[in-house]
Amino acid sequence: MYSIEKVICFDYYGTLVKLNSPFDQIKALLIDHVTRNFPKLDSKKFYSGFFKNMAVLNSDEKFYRGIDLLVESLVRTCNLYKVPCFKDIFIPFVEELFIMPEAYPDARGVIDSLKKSYQVGVLSNADNYIIKKSIQTQDFKFDFIITSEDAQSNKPNEKIFLYAMEKLCKKPNELYMVGDSQIDDILGAGRLGINTIWINRDKESLKEGIIPPDFQVLQLSEIPYILNHSCNATS
Repeated sequence: MYSIEKVICFDYYGTLVKLNSPFDQIKALLIDHVTRNFPKLDSKKFYSGFFKNMAVLNSDEKFYRGIDLLVESLVRTCNLYKVPCFKDIFIPFVEELFIMPEAYPDARGVIDSLKKSYQVGVLSNADNYIIKKSIQTQDFKFDFIITSEDAQSNKPNEKIFLYAMEKLCKKPNELYMVGDSQIDDILGAGRLGINTIWINRDKESLKEGIIPPDFQVLQLSEIPYILNHSCNATS
């Protein structure tokens, strides 16, 4: 049975916590390590090979956890250039990038406020062990956590949203997807008729082909007012 209670699904990275260009930091690590340890190898060419391997794996029908995709890309690139693989350095570096990002100042207050009236949780492209450690570190309190690893699919693929609806026993119009990504969050959820709230901190223009969000805000602190008035109007 479907409940009439509304459920709020938050994207995590970039929406509740600051991600700070993790792939730029991964690029810097790879280039620095190769430059210092394999000086005869073109470090930029190595990174280009890593990126190409990652793209190939991303296009595979097989689902990869984020950490597994990155590590497999590294292994293949090291094998290609016949250099020792440095997973012992790479894995802790990547884990810290995604476990330790700083929360936006208004994030905890908004979550705590919404939990008084709604089920509130996370729907994110993330590995379970990494995002759960991050949530614990940030001291967020959620009613549920649903990840791409759970659904074996990444946003914006509809499979992860359908998985969430099944797990939460909700119809599309009983869910709100809150996120910063036009493609992963707004387009992905909007195609299924899920209510969407776009966190547009950088005041971007809507890209061509993106279904307009139901609501657009500049900061998280605007969301409780919007939801309270929207849900009251439709109840």
